[in-house]
Amino acid sequence: MAELQSAWDTALAKRLIGKTTLIGITTLDPRNNVVSRAQFFGKVDSADPKKGISITLGGSKTGQILRLPPDLSTFTPATPGTYNLRNSTDQVTNPDYTALWEVHQPEKK
Repeated sequence: MAELQSAWDTALAKRLIGKTTLIGITTLDPRNNVVSRAQFFGKVDSADPKKGISITLGGSKTGQILRLPPDLSTFTPATPGTYNLRNSTDQVTNPDYTALWEVHQPEKK
């Protein structure tokens, strides 16, 4: 079954460029049990409806590039404050946006 893809919001894509974003990625097995959780933060470098979203990470992952699918629906304005990342000692203060993702592993054949 094909997933519905959200419409690309060009105005939001432009606003994201240069903004600090806190990203959470949860990986789930086929029965929706949590396999892993990871958090990152960084600045959005580009947002393209075909190539996806590119983020240069900060903190302990400084300089690494994270590429996300071209889905802007996960980006929401962040609540001000200091966020302690779960998988490291990194902190980010007052990010502009948060983006939460779920990755669903397929059934093994």
